[in-house]
Amino acid sequence: MKFIKLSILFIYIISNVFLSTGCWNYREVEQLGLAAGVSIDKDDDNNNYIVTAELINTEPSRGSTKVSSQLFSARGKTIFDAVRNLILITGKKIYWGHTKVIIINENIASNGIVPVIDWVNRDSEPRQDTWILISHGITARDVLKQKIPLTDVTSLHLNEIIRSQNPVYKFPQMDIWRFRRDISSNTTSAIAPVVKIEKINEFTFPEIYGTAVFKQDKLVGYLDGEETMDLLFIKNKIHEGSLILKQADNTSTDISLEIFKSKTKINSIYQNENFTLDINIDTVVAIDEVAGTKNFIDEPGRIKLEKDAEQLLKTRIEILLKKVQTNYKSDIFGFGDIIKRQHSDIWKSIPYTDEKVFSKMQFNVNVDLTIKGSGKISKPIRIGE
Repeated sequence: MKFIKLSILFIYIISNVFLSTGCWNYREVEQLGLAAGVSIDKDDDNNNYIVTAELINTEPSRGSTKVSSQLFSARGKTIFDAVRNLILITGKKIYWGHTKVIIINENIASNGIVPVIDWVNRDSEPRQDTWILISHGITARDVLKQKIPLTDVTSLHLNEIIRSQNPVYKFPQMDIWRFRRDISSNTTSAIAPVVKIEKINEFTFPEIYGTAVFKQDKLVGYLDGEETMDLLFIKNKIHEGSLILKQADNTSTDISLEIFKSKTKINSIYQNENFTLDINIDTVVAIDEVAGTKNFIDEPGRIKLEKDAEQLLKTRIEILLKKVQTNYKSDIFGFGDIIKRQHSDIWKSIPYTDEKVFSKMQFNVNVDLTIKGSGKISKPIRIGE
């Protein structure tokens, strides 16, 4: 909450300072609408784009500054046309220099996301580190319509969730610059986090969960939160988090393992015009929670628990690799980059495409998991007779 307030204050101060200096594109701050976020949809009936901006309002309130936001939408034949038409709705030119999130409708992404990326790339104001999100099952505007109890600015709330991703790893972080790089790459396919609307009782809120999988510039499928974590294991981006073992050792005991550190190394072997990749994952965990009475703390129990956790992670990763190879045929893991680096002598002679190389790869997944930390010395709670 403190970060969100500071972000709003920073945007307001910087905008005043920047726009008050004597420069060639000087504009009064009162003439601008400061956009915290933007959503992009498309009307399939008339093929018009619908651009919605979440604009920040600030007003004095009992010695402090009250911050709120309003949504404004406009249509256009192109994204740029819709952005310009926002002026007719707001009476102000929209300033995109502090936009935190760009939410893109999944239907646009499925038909080709290049028009959106092209607009961001050509406009001088949007920052290249702006987060990108794909709306799933809803319009992109519906995401911005959600009101959060902790803040009146939904875009800043989404920005805070993305920045705090590390302990959870249920979605990937992706900004415009990296996304544009990946859709232009011949060796790595792009991914983006997914946002949808979750409902608990009568309360609805935007939830960032899962991964949108792209092949070139088109959305081809999704990964759920658990699959996303396995993807990040392969990409060596897991540094903390948790692993859950359900009904460990065929008992009713569920165990939570806290990840302290993890390192993934991948070696590629080229033989008979095919590649085999050895994926080696070395993970250190601690026992965070034992939801049962079975003793996994003594040495035999701990060794068994380590083996079970290794097998769990190995199986999950193998299933994910097979799914992406078979269903999506899209190298979202960056294996092409690894092969290019490790086989530079033959790289130019390899026709690297997802269909010809990635879809035929073989994998050897090895997981080495070690339980350490004070959690392993605490025995489970015993139930009295």
